This record gives sequence, C-alpha cells and structure tokens, in this order.
Amino acid sequence: MEIKNPLIKALTTGTRNPAGERAEPAAGGQTARREAASTSDQVTLTAAARSLLEAGRETNAPVDAARVAALREAIADGSYRVDAGRVAEQLFALERQL
Repeated sequence: MEIKNPLIKALTTGTRNPAGERAEPAAGGQTARREAASTSDQVTLTAAARSLLEAGRETNAPVDAARVAALREAIADGSYRVDAGRVAEQLFALERQL
C-alpha cells in the first residue's frame, strides 16, 4: 500500500518529521521524534472563545449529588436509557447558539 500523505510517509519511514528534523526509527519500527523544549509557547483565544470561557465561569450551577447518585446507579444496573431524539434536539439547539 502506498502512503500518499508526505507527513505520514516521513513519520513512518524515518525520513523527516513535520518540523523538518531528522526522525530516526526507534526500537520496534516506530519513529522517534526529537523536539526542542520550548518555554515560550503562547495561546491566543478568539473573542468568541473568550466569551464562552467567561460564560462558563458565570454559570457555576450547583451539583445535585442525589441526581448524580441516581444516574450512576441507573447506568450501573443497566436501566438508564438515552433518548436519542432529545440528545439530537439539544445538539441542534447548541449549534444554533454558535
């Protein structure tokens, strides 16, 4: 079978890794990659991501321990049933919010 993706081919044949460094095969035929440790990594959030993060912090709903225990018991004894229609509706509602 021919591997057409050059990054995957490089990783599996021990040629070059995506960073352009030489990747040498390790024991067992797997490819080992040498990467320099970086202490200056940064993450930049979009305005939408920041908004979601803040909204999550503001909605610290209390946990209903009795409900959690009941759900755990129902899952453990096999009586918990998932309502696929309700799950789908909730996913659509979430998608509309985004």
